[in-house]
Amino acid sequence: MKIKDVGIKVEVKGKLQPRYVYIHHSASHDVSAKEIDSWHRERGWRGIGYHFVVRQDGSIEKGRRRDQVGAHAGPDRNRDSYGICVTGNFEEDHPTKAQVKSLTALCKFLKEDDGLPDDFIRGHFDTSPTACPGKNMPLDKIKKEVSKNPPTEGATKQQLSKNFQRSEFACKGTGCCGNSAPVDDRLVQGLQQLRDLAGGPIFITSGFRCQTHNRSVGSSPTSQHTLAKAADIQSRSLSPKKLKELALQVPAFEQGGIGLYNNFLHVDVRKQRT
Repeated sequence: MKIKDVGIKVEVKGKLQPRYVYIHHSASHDVSAKEIDSWHRERGWRGIGYHFVVRQDGSIEKGRRRDQVGAHAGPDRNRDSYGICVTGNFEEDHPTKAQVKSLTALCKFLKEDDGLPDDFIRGHFDTSPTACPGKNMPLDKIKKEVSKNPPTEGATKQQLSKNFQRSEFACKGTGCCGNSAPVDDRLVQGLQQLRDLAGGPIFITSGFRCQTHNRSVGSSPTSQHTLAKAADIQSRSLSPKKLKELALQVPAFEQGGIGLYNNFLHVDVRKQRT
């Protein structure tokens, strides 16, 4: 699966915290991401509202960056969802086989790469009073294929390193993001180095936090946990103080953030030391 960068630049504030993927149709002919970008700018938007556009030949074009908040599912869902536009009008026609194949592969990739929960695929009609993505879009078939297919080439697997799995970093909130588990690779590698230094298991008591869960625990809205760059950790054999001594030997943490607490150690991979 290849995603073509067509040179679109959109400047928006806010960082996406993906929980869902919303599928749309363009309700038009086979149109490029650049043309959709022009349509949306003519509406007074900052640029294309979607993150991806799937063309009729199955090619995938990049819209907004994956870390940017979109403009496709309304204010309540834009901040926690990717937007994928499939070109065509699927109230009248059917998506091509190539489009369905590419859309399925893309959804599979995003699920694995961001640790999205099982119910992450939605149609635009699930959040707005619209027929989009059209009655002929085979959403149920795509959901079924995504749930059973083997991992997509290039996607992140559940085993992130020798001793850490994605599920260990999952948000621990209830009734919020569905236990999403995005994680910065530098955090994983730093924790693996720390575990090797410790010579035994390290337990993650708090990894990623969606904003809802983050608010519920009284943490700062700019917490590194909300950016998937932080972990609170414990060891059964080492005190938090001893863990801190070892963490200072890990470049990612020594250059980032280390916080010592009574019952745990906080580490993160922010760009500037705190």
